[in-house]
Amino acid sequence: MINAMYHKWKDYNKRPKDKLFIRNDLYEYHIEYYNSVSAFYAKDFYSGYVCCKELILHGKDKGRIDSAINNLVFYKMHVKKDKHFMSILRKREIPEKVMTEIMKN
Repeated sequence: MINAMYHKWKDYNKRPKDKLFIRNDLYEYHIEYYNSVSAFYAKDFYSGYVCCKELILHGKDKGRIDSAINNLVFYKMHVKKDKHFMSILRKREIPEKVMTEIMKN
């Protein structure tokens, strides 16, 4: 269900402006966070990877960023293919256990 919702609304405006009664906190990568977990169970590994990547690169909630980092092990086939993102991960303080698991075959 979450995975289907993500695909339907993944292109939403993440920075809405000039709207009455808008709660910006609802637009801060919530659907990406939930899909980063749900996509694995839906066997939609690519969208799960994309959501983890979005959270790590643009998210503001440290707990959700940490969760996305830990979830990368489920999408390691896509992480390994993305050389640019791998270089970004190496520059950040990613737990060694996570990086080791991602690099395993």
